[in-house]
Amino acid sequence: AEPLSRDLHCLASAIYFEARGETLAGQLAVGQVVVNRSQSGRFPQDYCGVVAQPGQFSFVSRGSIPAAPQGSAAWQRATAIAR
Repeated sequence: AEPLSRDLHCLASAIYFEARGETLAGQLAVGQVVVNRSQSGRFPQDYCGVVAQPGQFSFVSRGSIPAAPQGSAAWQRATAIAR
């Protein structure tokens, strides 16, 4: 598979860290929240800006998104959902 763009990587990270233990519906819901916020005009317009915004996602610390284990099945699923 081709590498993820920066924005899709941020979207996949949100799906992975917020919902990796959830059903597909739960993971899709987290992804949709990020997409909806980016389109709302009230949040940053890019996925990374939405995800890194203070107080929005519990896994973000000081605007930094941690690295996910990219070889894991959960990460592969998150990237597929993000795409």
